Amino acid sequence: MRYAAVDKDAVIVAAAGDSGPTGSFAGGTSCESNPLTDLSRPSDPRNWAGVTSLSIPSWWQPYVLSVASLTPDGQPSKFTVAGPWVGVAAPGERIVSIGNGDGAGLTNGLPDEHQQLAALNGTGYAAGYVAGVAALVRSKYPDLSATAVVHRITATAHNGARDPSNVVGAGSVDPVAALTWQLPAGDQPGPAAKPIAVPPAPAPPDTTPRTVAVAGTAALAVLVAVAGAVTALAARRRKDPSA
Repeated sequence: MRYAAVDKDAVIVAAAGDSGPTGSFAGGTSCESNPLTDLSRPSDPRNWAGVTSLSIPSWWQPYVLSVASLTPDGQPSKFTVAGPWVGVAAPGERIVSIGNGDGAGLTNGLPDEHQQLAALNGTGYAAGYVAGVAALVRSKYPDLSATAVVHRITATAHNGARDPSNVVGAGSVDPVAALTWQLPAGDQPGPAAKPIAVPPAPAPPDTTPRTVAVAGTAALAVLVAVAGAVTALAARRRKDPSA
């Protein structure tokens, strides 16, 4: 999760989970919601120590934005699993979606185990809602990092009675606010940026070999000149004994 969220800068949105056989997304009768808080542990306000039901991948915080479900009137759904990982909430009941059959068009239900039409309910639909908001935010603010996108979504949500809440996180997501509100300066992570290592300054060229070569050539030239002069003087003396 860290590799995807940090190294690859991906916004990871996941469903908080459903408890019990509810709607079209059944969590299972053994999946129960978690206790909300424990006043005996003030150092653990979101009650991580009291978790009894895990929601995967929501458990891996802070790399996942976990989404709870809301009823059409904005109240927490009875089936949404509470937990310290819940980051935000979105509509997750009586959803209207696109059918997957040929020419199905819009649909608002799926057959249940008794082949009765059941409403589209579940935190999975709420997660899809928030994933769409995240995509819009990234489209409008392409320089924001994944962390900044999540922060913009949670910072502009409508807070519940407790913020953050183990039931609805930062509150009900507000797509318009997430796209338009000006967050206070210093209250938002900076734009996505990966540090670039500045290459070290090149070492000055080593001129020692050239200096040695030039000095050696000059010395050799002097020696040749001296040797030539001595040879010429000796030859002249042989020709002129009086010199």
